[in-house]
Amino acid sequence: MAYNGVGAFNVYLGGAAYDQPVIVLDGFDPFEGTDEGINVEDIYSQFLSFNNGANNLGLELRGQGFDIIPLNFIKGEQNDGTVTNGGTDYVERNAMVLVELIERINNSSCWSNVQPIKVIGFSMGGLIGRYALRYMEQNNIPHNTDLFVAVDTPHNGAVVPTGLQEAADFIEDIASIDIGDKILKSPAAKQMLVHHYLANSKTPAGAPNFHNRFYNTLNSIGFPQQTRNIAVSNGITTGTAINAPNQNYFNGEIETGANFPIIGIGADAKMKFSPERNQTNKVFDFKAKIRFLAFYITVYRRFQEVTTNAALGSYENSPGGFFTVEDEINQFLGSDGVFNTNETLLTAFIYQARAEISTPRFSFIPVKSSLAYTGNNQDLYEDFSTRNLVCTGETPFDSYFTASNDNEQHIALNSENANFIFDEITGVQRSPNIQINPNEQINGPKTVCSTIVTYNIANCTTNVNNWTASSNLEIVSSNGNSITVQANGNGEGFIDAVLPAGTVRKEVWVGQAKITKTTFGSCYEPNYRISATYPDTALEFKIYHNGTTTYQSGSAYYEFSSDSYNLQDGESTTVYISIRNNCGWSQSYPVLVYKPTLCDCGYNDPSCGGSGGPPSPLSNSLSSNTILHPNPADQTLYVNSNSLVVENKKDPAFQIELFDLNGRLFFRTTTKEVNHKMDVSMLKDGLYILHLSNGKERVIEKLIIKH
Repeated sequence: MAYNGVGAFNVYLGGAAYDQPVIVLDGFDPFEGTDEGINVEDIYSQFLSFNNGANNLGLELRGQGFDIIPLNFIKGEQNDGTVTNGGTDYVERNAMVLVELIERINNSSCWSNVQPIKVIGFSMGGLIGRYALRYMEQNNIPHNTDLFVAVDTPHNGAVVPTGLQEAADFIEDIASIDIGDKILKSPAAKQMLVHHYLANSKTPAGAPNFHNRFYNTLNSIGFPQQTRNIAVSNGITTGTAINAPNQNYFNGEIETGANFPIIGIGADAKMKFSPERNQTNKVFDFKAKIRFLAFYITVYRRFQEVTTNAALGSYENSPGGFFTVEDEINQFLGSDGVFNTNETLLTAFIYQARAEISTPRFSFIPVKSSLAYTGNNQDLYEDFSTRNLVCTGETPFDSYFTASNDNEQHIALNSENANFIFDEITGVQRSPNIQINPNEQINGPKTVCSTIVTYNIANCTTNVNNWTASSNLEIVSSNGNSITVQANGNGEGFIDAVLPAGTVRKEVWVGQAKITKTTFGSCYEPNYRISATYPDTALEFKIYHNGTTTYQSGSAYYEFSSDSYNLQDGESTTVYISIRNNCGWSQSYPVLVYKPTLCDCGYNDPSCGGSGGPPSPLSNSLSSNTILHPNPADQTLYVNSNSLVVENKKDPAFQIELFDLNGRLFFRTTTKEVNHKMDVSMLKDGLYILHLSNGKERVIEKLIIKH
């Protein structure tokens, strides 16, 4: 006989009219209809609250005019007297309750000028919402819904430790306490649990005729097609486990016979999480024993073994929204999780009783399950924190939000995920909150010329919140994955992709190349290196000297010395160099090549008027009378040497040397001009030291280059 589902709802208005409905769906509730169960008011006040109750998502949405409609799936008596419990009922039957509510909203005269409906499903409520909306689409029933939000929903199944299930079944067998009937044997539990004790299997297997049949049906109909679908997961995507495999989480023992020290009867029970991959171990182990003196004899034993899937890993410890009984344990055992007594009213009968729970939490909804993961890597512990599953096609959702720092309690809201839901409901579409890959890159050329160029994010990371570029680049267009720019100047540039978790930058060169010259080697045997400001953008060098043009390619720089031009000591020549990048040939830059003498390098050589031997130091002074103009300099610098004493006024000679702060010599020249003109256009911005000497006196000045 077909039974109808039953639901109860309230409407929390956000304005004067019923016009912006947000339906909030309850999840699995085995205590429905009791004081421990969830009612309509609880859905609004508990499910939607965050920051320890200081904030409420429902209240914030009502402030924007939205009407909050919590829907609870309740107990109902059928015509034949059968009572169905909506909190643990079939997902499909509860889905029909939601279908009925949506039709009432769309067809009722109370709801005028209704805006598109938003549906938020918590836990199993996400499965109910998914099934109902898709059912309406397939049966041509208008649902007028544009957003579906699933909060920590078991799209690929839910988890309860097998050892805990076996313990519940054992207690039911020996004490007739119907834990299994109320919870584990309920239709919803048999549909959702990926490993159910009724399968009587060591390896993960669902309840026979329930789990596989339900998920095959759910996956065959797929997700709603007329809505934007987003997921919120309480699990973390970095692969961080909740517990360790094979961890012992419960120890209990009891022994009778305090007045009978010779003989006694006792029992102990242990529960463990499932073991490492491809290993088998006991997850539940109960022993009934008889004590004779100090010896124990096991007279009854019941245990259950589990073999962990090699590809998936342990379900119970995997990253995900965890279920916890911490509060219940603290009430019964104390904050240390231990109950231990030798002194009770039953001391005459109880010799020892002890119970200890080492961890009160387990993975209830693995993070990959809450995201309806469809990729090839089934490892539940995979770190996919830097991968956008929407972009890679590994989730059917349009966007998702996962835990940021650690695994969180199942269906718990906080400021971050509540804001994500709030934005989506109010029309702000958000990208997945993935982490930045430290190797993340922006794809595109290193040089921007006169044509438009498109850049995009590599590795399918995430949608870009915003693109920015340097002033010498004009943004033609941009979207969540790419940006198109064109040159609007010349020189160093950049493109920034502003992602949800930070900013990624690509540095580029705009326009034709500019030359950078560096000098290295010794003073007497200097070497010159000519490169583009961005060396790896140089394709070819053109060198012109004394009517001859040569070319060099295949290297990021052109390197030569004064010997390359057969210069003798004290001789100089000018070489004109151009660089070709993707934008073509640069202008021709003159490079002065000088062959220093021993005297230039400070040697006390007889040819310099000395007596031979090591260099004799020149007197150094800092003079404010020596004028560098302008300072800071950009293209041209004038050096005025009036402050130096000139012994031979008919034929004065001054030496000018320029160093960077690392002591590297950039160039040296000798001049007879009192006001010497220098080209500094090829120097990079920064602080330099200029030496001016006449052979006896040296003046040192600081020079700032700023283009």
